Amino acid sequence: MTLNTSYFRLFTSCLVLAVKFYEEAGFIKNDKTYERVIQISIPLLVDFQLEILTTIGFNIFISEETFVAYRDQFLSLAKLQ
Repeated sequence: MTLNTSYFRLFTSCLVLAVKFYEEAGFIKNDKTYERVIQISIPLLVDFQLEILTTIGFNIFISEETFVAYRDQFLSLAKLQ
């Protein structure tokens, strides 16, 4: 697995967790849809999600202040490129 692949898998796993947290109430019913879209097998996706959730203590809620701080940092980095 290359470094870029690792970043991609980490990013997409975080993205799936975010979608599940905020929008899954009827939007996407199971991991098969994610598997087709992001090309990561369901067992690997589940492993990544579990590892992420364990690392952050299963607390995926962030305050608006934290979100704004990270958003601003991301946008400033995006402008540099």
